[in-house]
Amino acid sequence: MPTILLIRPANRLPEDVATCRQFGWQYIPFPPLNIVPHHERIDHLPERIEESDAVFWVSPTAVEVAGLNLSGSLKPHIAVGYSTSKALREFGAAWVWYPSTGNDSEAVLELPIWEKLPIGGEILIVNGTGGRNYLAQQLVQRGYHVSNMKIYHREEQVLDWLAFKEQRPYFAWVTSAQMVNIVFKQAPISLTQTLKSLIYFTHHQRIADALRQHGVGQIRIVKNLTEALQKYSAQSID
Repeated sequence: MPTILLIRPANRLPEDVATCRQFGWQYIPFPPLNIVPHHERIDHLPERIEESDAVFWVSPTAVEVAGLNLSGSLKPHIAVGYSTSKALREFGAAWVWYPSTGNDSEAVLELPIWEKLPIGGEILIVNGTGGRNYLAQQLVQRGYHVSNMKIYHREEQVLDWLAFKEQRPYFAWVTSAQMVNIVFKQAPISLTQTLKSLIYFTHHQRIADALRQHGVGQIRIVKNLTEALQKYSAQSID
C-alpha cells in the first residue's frame, strides 16, 4: 500500500494515524509543530465565555486544549469547519454553528448567526498565537466588540529526515501554510527535490498556494484525510 507523509501538529497525529490504518495505508508521522497550552489563560476562559455573546473556535485543537465541559453553556459556539464543530459537540456544546461549505473565516462570515446577534455584541475568539486576524477585523467593521483568548502557542520541532529518506513516501497530507514553510526550511538540500515531487493533499487553496511557492507541482484539494484516502491510490493518481 502507498505511504503518506503526515505533516501535522503532534497532537493531531493520532487521529490521522487511525485513519491511515483504517484504509490500509502506510504512514510517516512528520510533525513540524507541537502545541503548548497556556494554562493560566485557560483557567480564565470560562468567565470570558460567560461574558461574551458568542464564541468562535479557530480549530479542533483550540477546543481540545481548552478542555472545557460546555454542556451547560447557552452561548452560540461558532466553528471554523465541521471538524471543529464535532469537537465542540464532543465537549458538550449544544448550540453550534459552522459553514457547510468552506472551512475558513470567509465562510464563517457568511453564516446566518451574525444576523441573530446584537450589533455591538461581545465576540470571543479562542485561538493560538499567530495566524490570520481577518475574522476579527471583519467583525469589528460590522460593529462587534472582539477579543481574543490565545490559549496555546506552537513550537517548531526538528523533523526526522532519516525516516523520510528510508520510507520514501509517495503522498503527503498537510493542513497549514506555516507547516509547509517549516518543512521546506528544514529540508536537506539532497531531499528537496524528492519533497517537491510528492503528491500533496490539503484542504485549502491558501495551503496549495504555499506549496506551489516551494515548487510543488502535484496538489489535490480535499475535504479531509478520509476523503483523500478513499478517493486516491497509487494507481488512480495521474
